[in-house]
Amino acid sequence: MAVEQQLDRWNAMEQLLAALPLTAPADQFSLSSSFGTRIDPFTRKPAFHEGLDFAGPLNSPIKAPAPGVVTRVG
Repeated sequence: MAVEQQLDRWNAMEQLLAALPLTAPADQFSLSSSFGTRIDPFTRKPAFHEGLDFAGPLNSPIKAPAPGVVTRVG
């Protein structure tokens, strides 16, 4: 029973690791805006930013750092 529980736990951890974005989205980039409260570029007022913004050279190839579907690019 204990071995089966450990195997189940190991499988769950493998699935989690497979879904985490553990690589960079591009070879050359800089972080232009981070997660958290910042000045909104449109309203110029403090607002919560829910993601990370990356800047890089024009037409740089972008890699998917984890499985998923791109729903918006801007």
